[in-house]
Amino acid sequence: MFVNAATSGTAFTYASEGLSSSADRMEIAAQEVTEAVVVAVGVDEDGAALTSDASMQSGLVSTASESHVYSANAAVVRASDSQFEALLDVVHPPSE
Repeated sequence: MFVNAATSGTAFTYASEGLSSSADRMEIAAQEVTEAVVVAVGVDEDGAALTSDASMQSGLVSTASESHVYSANAAVVRASDSQFEALLDVVHPPSE
């Protein structure tokens, strides 16, 4: 059985970085949604309606999209971890 450990490790590294960047982008999208909600229901101290360039629709779509990207990266991390476990089992079989 041939196991390319570099592939598993590289996939893990890229997926871990992807998890981090997806989480950051989800946070930005959530902030956009929050800002759009505050603007929709809020007024400033003078009673004037608040304005913003934030789009609730754009923020919600970005949040949903990044959620899928995050899930895909998490699946890669789980698969890489499973491959690493299998490699360890080959090198050092579990004792019974």
